[in-house]
Amino acid sequence: ISDNGGSSKEIIRVLGGPAIGDVRARLIRLAAPHTPEEDAGLSLLKLRLPSSSRSDAKTEFTRYVDGTHEAWVGIPEAYKQTVRAFLVNFYHHCLRRESVQELSVDVVNVHGEHDLAAHFDYRGGSIGNFVFTGARLFFGSLEAAIFWFSNLAGIPRASFVVPVINVNSKVTLGVKLRNGQEIVGQENISHPFQGADPMGTKATASVPLPAAIERVFYVSEHGTEVLPPVNPALMGHLQACQAVVYTMGSLYTSIIPSLVCKGVGPAIAALEVPKIFILNGSPDREIMWEEDGGVYHMMVEDAVRAVCDALNQNEDCTHSPREYITHVFYLQSSPMVDAEQLQALVELGLATVEIPSSDNHRHYYDDRMLVKAIRSTLEGWEVFNRCEQLKRRNELSVFPPAVSVPRNKTGVP
Repeated sequence: ISDNGGSSKEIIRVLGGPAIGDVRARLIRLAAPHTPEEDAGLSLLKLRLPSSSRSDAKTEFTRYVDGTHEAWVGIPEAYKQTVRAFLVNFYHHCLRRESVQELSVDVVNVHGEHDLAAHFDYRGGSIGNFVFTGARLFFGSLEAAIFWFSNLAGIPRASFVVPVINVNSKVTLGVKLRNGQEIVGQENISHPFQGADPMGTKATASVPLPAAIERVFYVSEHGTEVLPPVNPALMGHLQACQAVVYTMGSLYTSIIPSLVCKGVGPAIAALEVPKIFILNGSPDREIMWEEDGGVYHMMVEDAVRAVCDALNQNEDCTHSPREYITHVFYLQSSPMVDAEQLQALVELGLATVEIPSSDNHRHYYDDRMLVKAIRSTLEGWEVFNRCEQLKRRNELSVFPPAVSVPRNKTGVP
């Protein structure tokens, strides 16, 4: 909930509150529509407004609000009016911020010109983000909005999207580099803004940082470093989980922010379950840096240690890598893995699993093989635990005694 890029950035600038883009994206990925009507409703939440001009984007958005947009065709009336209600609520809050009475210092630019600064810029905006924000503002609760959205999107009952921190105010990410420099804002860390297009920041995702990242921290809406309390709901899910998977994603702005909250490290270390780290298919800006005239990137051991350091960062005790990670999955063609790196992981007590690349992209995992590897790891862990339980009951010995096997004259058993 600290993502400040894309349309989340504009929502935070004008309306405040936590970033909801990543939460909304995960909810939509888990959605399981059962009818053409539900599928049409889900498709609506994936749509974005044009990036051409402010006026064109706002004009198109008002057609969503008043129900005349063609995207509403095929959506059941009850579903339509429910979603529209939250779009109207979102639009209402945007209009209030445009009024003179609602203006505040944070939306007035350096020249004091508030004619556009207070106006919401709808360009490239996600309809799903607008609906979700309207729900959050109505309920006054991020978790209540997630609960409503989960039911709207038809997410299976056994699937949950849980924010690591449950706040209703703005929280921003910051990182400290090894050269002492600090960068605040997920967008500035991952892909700094360049050019006129508010959505066109991805082009800078491969530009290396001036130095390697040393640590991640949270920044309050007042600009001070804070350590938000972990969401109790997350701790409950952790205690009941079958496995922990640190999946693909931006290491310092997607994965590690979920790990630095106090209490997460000890909770994961205490679990006797598989803890799988899936290495990214290729390096990105967050793990690339300039040094002595060259460009360097993390290797797999560096990434593993970064995860473990984050889990230990705000705790009173220190746990070993083996207590946080049991298996490392890596791509067959990964530039971050070599024989020396694999040996280093073995010395840390970690199992390594090589996954083939997708037929369509050498830096993407073959998703079927990845799922198969995860399933095999879970099943193997379960069998191992059963054997251990039997061993403790003296019903099975790990190393059974030698058995004399009769042999024929040729010496073959």
